[in-house]
Order: sequence, then structure tokens, then C-alpha cells
Amino acid sequence: MGIKEVTHHIGEEAKQKAKLLMNDAGAEVKRIQQQTTQQLKDYREQQKLHTDLIIAVAGKKELASAESDAKRQLLDRKRALIASVMQEARKMLHELPKEERARILRELLQRAQKEIEVHTVTVNKDDVPLISVSGIVVRAGPVHGGLVAETKSGTMSVDLSFDTLL
Repeated sequence: MGIKEVTHHIGEEAKQKAKLLMNDAGAEVKRIQQQTTQQLKDYREQQKLHTDLIIAVAGKKELASAESDAKRQLLDRKRALIASVMQEARKMLHELPKEERARILRELLQRAQKEIEVHTVTVNKDDVPLISVSGIVVRAGPVHGGLVAETKSGTMSVDLSFDTLL
């Protein structure tokens, strides 16, 4: 074997080794690409699940917030309606004829006398002349209607004012 043949033989072996290396490198590249593609696919699926979860949680929060706002608005409307009814009832009670107010005060006084030994009665300044019961002190006070009865010692009282009764 001459130098040409040895050189040729070495060249052929080098080509075969290079070809094998290239094939191996191509296979490794293909494997890495497939692995990377699968990892990317898995990552996208995880991100989609995570995004769906975030959207669901945000939707639930938004729905809960809307429900809370609706309940708060309903409660506010109920409060306003109750306040309006109470104001109208106070107005109607205040505008009752004196005879009717006197009758109501007598009934309230009798009710208080069943609970305590009444000594002093506090009423609205306009209602002072409507009550005249012997042995009971009648005085004007911050009562919009009705009465507040107290014992002689002042330690016990019965609040039968319209504000309390309403």
C-alpha cells in the first residue's frame, strides 16, 4: 500500500467517522428539538390552566363583589324606606288631635303603672297640660311623644316614648 492508498484510506475513515458524527449530531438535534417541543407544549398547557384558574377566581371575586354591592344597595333602600315610614309615623302621631293624644298618654301611664310605682312622668312640652293625675309629677322633657315614667327614687323607669315604641 502506497501513500496514496493510505491517505485515501485515512480520508475514507475520516469521512465515515464524520458522517457518523453528523448522523449522531443530527439525531441529538432532533431529540433535543422534540424534547424542547414537548416541554414548550407542557408549559403552554400549564400556563393555560393557570390562566383559566386566574380568570375563574377573578370572575368569582367580581361576582361576589357585585352580589355584595347589590345586597348593600338593597339594605340601604330598606333602611331609607324604614326611616321614611318612621318619620311619617312620628309626624302622624304628633299631628293627632289633643283629645286623642291625651287618651294615648293615659293608656301609656296605666301601662307604666302596671310595671312600676310611677312618681314622675316626662312628656313633650305640648303634652304637659294633657296629663293631670294626683300624686304624679308631670314635667316637660326631650320626649317627642308618649312618656317616660320613673319611680320616686329615679332608679327605675319605663320608656314608653313614641320613639322607643316605634
